Amino acid sequence: MKKIILLILMSIFYVNAQVEDCTILSKYVETYQLNYSSGDYESNEDGEWFDVYLTFRLDYIIVEAADIELKIFWNHLSEFSDENSDCYETEDGDIACFFYDTQELFVYSDYNENVGEYDLLEVYSKTSVVE
Repeated sequence: MKKIILLILMSIFYVNAQVEDCTILSKYVETYQLNYSSGDYESNEDGEWFDVYLTFRLDYIIVEAADIELKIFWNHLSEFSDENSDCYETEDGDIACFFYDTQELFVYSDYNENVGEYDLLEVYSKTSVVE
């Protein structure tokens, strides 16, 4: 089953493939803050169990959680993508990377120009394809 989901995700996001309409459910979210001294992201808290629906389109993603619905436009970053991952830059300058082997979505946000790094990292995991 894991391989089937991985193949579906790869076919959806592969660099030269057309993005198909698809919705992924993430059931677990962890947040991290950049530690400027070490350069590592450190956990802000324990992860949270809640449903986040991610609906993918070629030019945008729709994120739905609780009473929130966001439509975020993005562009594919082929220079940061390979057969194991695909990365996108959002209209706000955030970076979203899909890692097929772990079936996780990493979202880097709040770019800090002074240090040249993103201050926040959200990791969406425990994913499944919604049919």
